[in-house]
Amino acid sequence: MKERKRTYGKAYFPLSCEKWTAYFLCLFGGWAGAHKFYEGKTAQGILYLLTFGLLGLGWIIDLMVILCRKGNYYDT
Repeated sequence: MKERKRTYGKAYFPLSCEKWTAYFLCLFGGWAGAHKFYEGKTAQGILYLLTFGLLGLGWIIDLMVILCRKGNYYDT
């Protein structure tokens, strides 16, 4: 079972995401924020959707960041 983190009295349960799923979502749908929606970051996903991946710059940076993460799973 995942470790619970407490944030201002509310329980916080991080999402567990697969690295390669997030990478391929970013590769093919990064301009639309598909990987952000997968990670549970809805506000950032909408921002990417409206700005075409932060004009492509955020999309490319996210591809590199996802590849640098250790392990096949990570908590968002």
